[in-house]
Amino acid sequence: MQQLNEHLVWQMCGALYAHNIVQTNCLLWQNQSQLNVNIILIFALLESQQYTFQPAHLDQVIIAVEDFNQAHTQLIRQARFSWRAHADKNNSYIVIKEKLLSAELEFEKQEQKIIIEVLYSGRHTFLNRPLKQSPLSYYFATKSITADYHWLLELAATQWGKVSG
Repeated sequence: MQQLNEHLVWQMCGALYAHNIVQTNCLLWQNQSQLNVNIILIFALLESQQYTFQPAHLDQVIIAVEDFNQAHTQLIRQARFSWRAHADKNNSYIVIKEKLLSAELEFEKQEQKIIIEVLYSGRHTFLNRPLKQSPLSYYFATKSITADYHWLLELAATQWGKVSG
């Protein structure tokens, strides 16, 4: 398996998220079902390469990221959204909005770093074999989401090929 690192993951996720259909669906899943976009993107990339994991390992990833997201990322996102109410009242609105967005993106990077660190932690190993417990289908199942996401896996496989090829 190609060793994933923060920079590579950020690039692949950004390129995958740049597709309008990916962004639209990820935001829909985030807003309606409280799914984490970083988990969706990274799990899609891994599942597109037929990586499987033990359910307990995936649970650790999900819990670690969701805990960080609730404690940090969501707070910045909420601040950015609430700041919109001041658009007409503050001359510094654009500057502050951009700084909040920049901070939010840094927290998104931290979430991706957490995913990578937990996936590569010494307590667990990748299981590269025919799909048994694929990461994205497991994540959707734990959240009771029944969605057709095969189009996402195809885009993820294409993105993976661009980076590794």
